[in-house]
Amino acid sequence: MSIQFTCPCGKSFRVPDDAAGKRGKCSQCGNIIVVPQPEPEAEPEPDEPLPQTRPSESFPSRARKEADSPASRPRPPAFDERAKKLARQRYKNLLPEKPTTNLLDYAYWLLLLTFIPLTITLLFSNPDDTKKRLERSLEKALQPLVEKPPAKQKSVPKAKKNFPLIDDEPFPFEDFLSDNFIDRLPGGRIEGAFLPRKTYMHWVFALLSAAAFFGIALFLFPEESASAGQLLLMGLFTATIGIVLLLVAQFLADWTQSHIFISRNVVLLFLFWMAWAIGFSYRAALDPTIDFVPSFLGYTFGVGFCEEACKALPLLWHYRVKGAMPWRAACTWGFASGVGFGVAEGVMYSADFYNGIEAGDIYLVRFVSCVALHGIWTASVALFIHRFQHILQADFTWYEYVPRVLFLVGIPMILHGLYDTFLKKDMNLLALLVGLASFAWFAWSVEKTREREETPQTGRA
Repeated sequence: MSIQFTCPCGKSFRVPDDAAGKRGKCSQCGNIIVVPQPEPEAEPEPDEPLPQTRPSESFPSRARKEADSPASRPRPPAFDERAKKLARQRYKNLLPEKPTTNLLDYAYWLLLLTFIPLTITLLFSNPDDTKKRLERSLEKALQPLVEKPPAKQKSVPKAKKNFPLIDDEPFPFEDFLSDNFIDRLPGGRIEGAFLPRKTYMHWVFALLSAAAFFGIALFLFPEESASAGQLLLMGLFTATIGIVLLLVAQFLADWTQSHIFISRNVVLLFLFWMAWAIGFSYRAALDPTIDFVPSFLGYTFGVGFCEEACKALPLLWHYRVKGAMPWRAACTWGFASGVGFGVAEGVMYSADFYNGIEAGDIYLVRFVSCVALHGIWTASVALFIHRFQHILQADFTWYEYVPRVLFLVGIPMILHGLYDTFLKKDMNLLALLVGLASFAWFAWSVEKTREREETPQTGRA
């Protein structure tokens, strides 16, 4: 018996029946064709032409269908025990790349607890409490000085004399809170003050705050994080050298306000007018009579820019000189740097404004909430620098540093300026919302960076 079939090009072939299923090339068109299986019916007469098939039922198409059928697929080889063991070992090695859910990856959400003292103070404190406590302290201190009438002389008893020294004083209210004045009060403090004016107790609060946030930074991001020594150096650098650089910048900015400088040296001219602009921003921020918008611009481009740039100095140096680092390490570097700045700022504020004057809740706000807020702002800057590290690693001239740094610290700088401006205008609820928005920006930055950095490794890109 033989098999007779026709190529789609019209060429007829006759082959033995044992060639069924074999592949060959058409001598006329060159296409690969598969010899069909013999039909069960009787063979047609040799002179009778075979019916032409439609293009959709051509032999190559049928061959592809037969090749795709389950029966024609090659069966996988059976694995022996050794092969299975090797496969399990290889899979075990790939386990670290498999996406996992680790609760420590979300430990930074615990930072929301640090906003509790800030919330209580901003929403439930009395802004006139300090004045009232000072007035009561003055009454108690000056009451013995009131002359009493002689014992033998009868006179009409005088009414208790009040001392409206707060509302009608001929000099500013802050003059009553000077060191010399408070030191003369009983205990060296006004009524209700948590600490006396001359004390070192706020240093103890600073050490406790630094130790607590240092521990938080160690497990904030458990994998590929910075070492304990690096975090300690970050905090110490910003708390000392960073603060000194900030004070120098503030001094120069204030000095430029009363001077005019013109020079052919472009570098000196640029630095002078840059310092002048910063000093003008500080004056606009601290002026209590100025409107909201100028205050906001002053706090943003004066206080916000200078402080966020000083806190970001270690990160700016590393990405410019040393190169990139893992995003977790960058985030903890930024958090530790912000914590160092916040603790140092708390020490200065306590010595200048709190000791002998304020109640105990302000120390919780300064050494818990404000320290966490500074850490959150700088950690957000670190993640932004990591994302746009090419801006620092590109070739550029010295005068391009300012706009590049301004861009990298821009969002926390604006949040910082808004927060300070709302506090200045006694818009406490809005200031609290800005603090929470700062945490939301930080959390969004962490999750977006995690998704961008880790998705390619897990094959989910």
